[in-house]
Amino acid sequence: MTPFRSILNSSVFAATVIATVIGSGCNFILNPENSDEVIRCKNTTECESESVFFPALNTERLDATCSAPGGAGNDFTSSKTNQVCSVVDKVGVSCDPAVFSKGPFYDAWERAMANAAAYTTCSADQLGTLGCAPTFNGACSGGLTVNDYGVCDDASGLPLYAGSDPDLFGQDVKDQHCRSYFCDDSFVCNAGNKCVRCDESKDAVGDLGKGACGDLAIQGKRSTVYQTAKQLKDACPEASDIDMTAFGPPVTFTPPP
Repeated sequence: MTPFRSILNSSVFAATVIATVIGSGCNFILNPENSDEVIRCKNTTECESESVFFPALNTERLDATCSAPGGAGNDFTSSKTNQVCSVVDKVGVSCDPAVFSKGPFYDAWERAMANAAAYTTCSADQLGTLGCAPTFNGACSGGLTVNDYGVCDDASGLPLYAGSDPDLFGQDVKDQHCRSYFCDDSFVCNAGNKCVRCDESKDAVGDLGKGACGDLAIQGKRSTVYQTAKQLKDACPEASDIDMTAFGPPVTFTPPP
């Protein structure tokens, strides 16, 4: 087995730490001085100064934290003397369009504003189709089924929800900003305009825009603003930049005559 200490200095270790953490949102990091122990700490600053965390922190997608691991099936208690270092999703990443005056996010939001007519209820002839409410008898066409958000869905990706709620205007743009920053389609923009990992237990219509998982559907199709999981992964930079997030093609909609 390769000594843990030597792995710390390799790019393989850096990639492993980052990939593992991104997949779970929180992980304990073994002590480089003793591979069978975690790194104990008194405060977050101590964790941030540990070189083992540098590759992960340098991505700008993760934060170091010092806390009790409670509930992890070990003998630690909540005492400050038993706190350990871990890495978590970076907090405080803004998805508030009002604080951006330039860049891809600003441009994408301006395009959504200019095309606001697209964010409306599906027309009567679209009922029962992808991303729209079912027909008046509760049916969906083409093998689609009604999902928890009350729209017809093909279950090919994240659950769809209708874009007709004024409170969800541009949610696709805000969510994609978060997904691009974190290189992960499980991120959304919450009610506080901060990027968070979506919560699968939030599956009610009232949870949308508040941390629920899903893709906004516009006029019978998944918003084109979203990038696929593969696109997000392939375009993921070494270090994320809040002013350089990426978006799919803008939504286009021609109102019926």
